[in-house]
Amino acid sequence: MRTRAVFLDLDGTLLDYDANAWRLTVEAVARQLSEMPGDQRFESELLTGTYIELSSRYFREAEKAGDAPADGHAIWRELWGAALAACRYADDALANEAAALYEAERAVRYRLYSDVVPTLTELRTRVDELVLITNGPGSTQRHKVEVTGLTVLLDAVIISGEAGVAKPDPAIFVLAARAAGVPLAAAWHVGDSLASDIAGAANAGLGAGVWLNRTHAAAPEPPPDYEITSLTELPGLLQR
Repeated sequence: MRTRAVFLDLDGTLLDYDANAWRLTVEAVARQLSEMPGDQRFESELLTGTYIELSSRYFREAEKAGDAPADGHAIWRELWGAALAACRYADDALANEAAALYEAERAVRYRLYSDVVPTLTELRTRVDELVLITNGPGSTQRHKVEVTGLTVLLDAVIISGEAGVAKPDPAIFVLAARAAGVPLAAAWHVGDSLASDIAGAANAGLGAGVWLNRTHAAAPEPPPDYEITSLTELPGLLQR
């Protein structure tokens, strides 16, 4: 069957926002908060470490439980409020300011990998539909898509926090296929996660699961349908 659609993961596949960029984001917010006029007596380093610990724990537990809330911005606000309170400065107004700063600081550090725009542009000539499938809170994942300009390059965006189902559950791929107007077997999915992207593609009976192995990690057994180290390899695969 001819491949009529390509589904794509977001984080680590299209969007380059790694742990180091995240830490720099948190540090920038904590520094700005500590420099604001007022009676706060927290150190920016302490606030940075506290937020990282609380946020990491929250999202680790949410992933384990399969939770994908729609409003990620509300979660950011709660986490900053909790971090400030742990630093003995509980203040609703400051927590709101922290969340706003955090959104802005994240946005300036969001980057698409250099192979994204050229590849998606070329894929336009080879398939009918391009659909993003991403796990995570709806509002924050959609913010990433909008800030990076991906919206104009895609035909549909499916976010687990909005859909109520997450990769590797085949149901989210069914939603993507419905949005693209193609049978599941006529779609390929590309992503960097073996557990959610490649397993999900297999669970859903897609035409192929393509593992984007940017870090040159060891291949698993059994191997995925295809393995690439750059998105630029993808259009060539579609010709096979």
